[in-house]
Amino acid sequence: MLEREGLPDEAAAAYREAVKLDPKSASAHFNLGSSLARSGKLLEAEKHFRTSIKADPTIAAAHLKLAEVLEHLGRTDEAQREIAAAKALGG
Repeated sequence: MLEREGLPDEAAAAYREAVKLDPKSASAHFNLGSSLARSGKLLEAEKHFRTSIKADPTIAAAHLKLAEVLEHLGRTDEAQREIAAAKALGG
C-alpha cells in the first residue's frame, strides 16, 4: 500500500521490518526484493530473491523476479536458468 501511495522508501522499511521479524519468511524476502528492484537497487534485490528461493524453492514468481534482475544486470545465462526453474514449477 505504501508503494501505491508513492512512498517506496517507507514500503522498503516495512518489508525490512518483516524480514527482521521472520528472517526465514520467503514472502517477506520476496516482497522486499520486489520493492528494491522497483527502486533500482538490483544487487540488494537479487540477495533477497535468492533468500526467498532458498526459503521456499517452489515459488515460481521469485525465480521470475530474480531472472528479471539478473537480466538487467547483464547476467543472461543465470537469468535463463531461473526462467527454466520457474517454468518447471508451472510459472
